[in-house]
Amino acid sequence: MKIFHGMQVIDKPTWQLLNSSTVVACSGAVRLHIAFLLAGIATKIPVYIAFALIVYATYTLDRSIGCAEDTINNPGRINADHTVGLAAAAAAFCAGLCMLVREGIFLAPLLPFIIGFLYTRGIRVGSRTFPLKGSCGVKNSVIGITWGGTIALIASHWCTSTATLAVIFVFYLVIIKDQPPN
Repeated sequence: MKIFHGMQVIDKPTWQLLNSSTVVACSGAVRLHIAFLLAGIATKIPVYIAFALIVYATYTLDRSIGCAEDTINNPGRINADHTVGLAAAAAAFCAGLCMLVREGIFLAPLLPFIIGFLYTRGIRVGSRTFPLKGSCGVKNSVIGITWGGTIALIASHWCTSTATLAVIFVFYLVIIKDQPPN
C-alpha cells in the first residue's frame, strides 16, 4: 500500500490482483442462474451473489498464494500486496458462506475453496507433491469438477431430480475450461 496525502491507497499491482477475479465471479453467478433455469428453480439473487463471492474468494486465494506459473503468466501482479489479496479472499468467503448457510446450504461453499487450495498448492503424499495447477489435462478436469459439483450441490437444495442435477454437473464439467490469465 502507498500513502498519498495521508491516506492509504492500493497500488496498481495490488489493484490488479484484487480485480483479476471479478469477471470470473460475475460469470459464476450467471452460470448458477443458467443451472437454475435448466432445473426450473426460481431466481434467487442472494444465492447468486453468495456464489459470486465464493468464486471471487477461491480465485483471489489462488492468485494471492501464487506459483511459478502465475509469475510467468501475470508479471504485472508480482509486486502486489498478497496479504491484501488474502484478506479480500477471506472476507468474500465469509460473506458468501454466511449467505449460503442462511439458505441451509453448508457443503457447497466449502467445496470450491478446499479444491481451490489443493489446486494452488498441489496434493502432497509423503515427500512428493503432485501439482494440479500446471498438469496437462488435470487442470481443466479439476476446474470442471469444481464448477459442476458446486453448482449441482447448490441446485440440489431446491431440485430433487437426480437426472437434472447430473445434467447440470456434466454440462459444467464439459464446458468449463481454465480461465485465460488476467
